[in-house]
Amino acid sequence: MYLKKYLIFIPLLYFLKTRFVNNLSFFFQYLLEIGSSLLIYLFIFNSLSFEIMILFLYHYLAFISLYEIGYFVNDTISVNYENKPNKRFKEFNSIFFLLFFIFIRFTLFIFITLHLAYENNSLWLIFYFFLLIVFSFNNFFKKIYYKFATFQMLAFLRFIAPFFIILDYYYLFLIGNLVALTYIPYRTLGYISSKKLAYKKIKRDFYFKFLSFFMPALFFLLILFFKNF
Repeated sequence: MYLKKYLIFIPLLYFLKTRFVNNLSFFFQYLLEIGSSLLIYLFIFNSLSFEIMILFLYHYLAFISLYEIGYFVNDTISVNYENKPNKRFKEFNSIFFLLFFIFIRFTLFIFITLHLAYENNSLWLIFYFFLLIVFSFNNFFKKIYYKFATFQMLAFLRFIAPFFIILDYYYLFLIGNLVALTYIPYRTLGYISSKKLAYKKIKRDFYFKFLSFFMPALFFLLILFFKNF
């Protein structure tokens, strides 16, 4: 029991334990995400050699290591403020556990960043800073319709995270539009269903509009600005 609890300190295992296992719809969604990324790697490098697969793995582990922090904070802290919480991780019982979980993932992210020589890559750093900010908003907003806006941004970032750094901005914008028109609506329907969120409950106030329009616009402006640095 204790061994199983502490295995989640290993990056990727928390995601697999709490989101992936025994969830058929999520399994197919995950195949779509990974499969699409691998097709893009094949398109860019004209190969899926061992070296290319290792590069993909590094990029994916860098993403999931930080994304799992958002998952863990949601499951251990933010869940306490939800009306109908989904207790995915009931074994959490200390701040030290949380801090150690975060420390391991930041350490892995820094190692990968240095290994790939991305420490001076502004786009890489800005992308993940933006991801953490959006996930923080998503975790600590109490009103569900604000989370509706941040969820869509997170779904978009999640999809492009493994390959955004290897694409020319033209292809990134092209694929980004395709993702926004297909994958995001699909994920949004699932989110509405899981949260039992009726359309009438979505209050399109100033903050909701600000989040819905400003976040995507800001992201693409950052891409344009930092892609050449």
